[in-house]
Amino acid sequence: MNVLKGTIIQIENSGNISMIGCNIQDQLLKAVIINDTTSENPLNIQSEIELLINESEIAIAKNISGSHSITNQLHCTVKDITKGDVFSRICLDLDGQYLNSLITTESCEKMNLNQGNEVVALVKANEIFLKI
Repeated sequence: MNVLKGTIIQIENSGNISMIGCNIQDQLLKAVIINDTTSENPLNIQSEIELLINESEIAIAKNISGSHSITNQLHCTVKDITKGDVFSRICLDLDGQYLNSLITTESCEKMNLNQGNEVVALVKANEIFLKI
C-alpha cells in the first residue's frame, strides 16, 4: 500500500459525499469519501493527512494527451523497475515521496518504460483512502 503525506486544501460537500483536495508535493490529489452521518467530519483545510493508494490502482501514462475521466494526474519520474513474468512493479518518484505501481510486464515493455522516464501516475479519486 502506498502512503503519501499531504495537506488538505479543498473540501467540497454534496450530501454525505465529499471531495477532498490535497496538496502533495505541489500537486493536487483528490479523494472521494462517504461521510459518516452520525459524526462530525474531522477533516479541515490545512490539516495534515495521509493518503493510501493500492499499487494496483495506479495506472501509468507516458506522453499523455487527449481527454479522459481520471481526475488525478501526478507527474513523476520512474525511479526503478522490477520486472516479473506477468507483472512489473514501477517505483515512481514524486519529488521525494515514492509510489509503487503494479502494471503488466507487457504494458511496461510496450511503453518502453525505463529508469528516469517522466510519466504521469493516474489514480481515480474513489480509489484513494484517507488516514486521519
